[in-house]
Amino acid sequence: MESKSFWQKNKAAIIGGGIALLFIIIYAGMSISYNNYANRTEVAAEEKVKACKVDYDAMWKVIQQQAGVVDKYQESFKEIYSDLIDGRYSDKDGQGQFMMWIQEHNPTFDPSMFNRLMNTIESMRTDFATRQKELIAIEQDYNQALVTFPGSWFLSGRKKMEVTIITSEKTEKVYETGQENDVELFN
Repeated sequence: MESKSFWQKNKAAIIGGGIALLFIIIYAGMSISYNNYANRTEVAAEEKVKACKVDYDAMWKVIQQQAGVVDKYQESFKEIYSDLIDGRYSDKDGQGQFMMWIQEHNPTFDPSMFNRLMNTIESMRTDFATRQKELIAIEQDYNQALVTFPGSWFLSGRKKMEVTIITSEKTEKVYETGQENDVELFN
């Protein structure tokens, strides 16, 4: 009678054990990978929220300060121009200086400050909206991983991510009612 080798006697058990060990290794590796992904994404979202706060704060400070400079320029221009015109064209001595304004070059108001302010408002608001959209994308990617296979297996104990998006009362009202009736620009 031939004696079977250990391999021959336990072939099925060894192969089955190897396959089971391979699945355990794959499962452990995927579990680690998905949990690391979730941790990195949660930290990235927290940091993006901080960056959004910094952007929002800087945006309003820059806009307010530029608007303050424009206001100060307007006030100063009004004072200077009024005094200048009053002094130049009052006909105190009867010399007929009233019509000299035709020949003189009067100071002009520089509207470029308004253009710069408008460009600043537009660019900073657009930049802030872009940061908010990046935050939304992080939230979307994370939440999709929670509900799609195989992420749902490995991340089942985690809560859905909810980020705060900065909007206005007007925007909230429009979404609440589904209507935007205030379309006049200069009310």
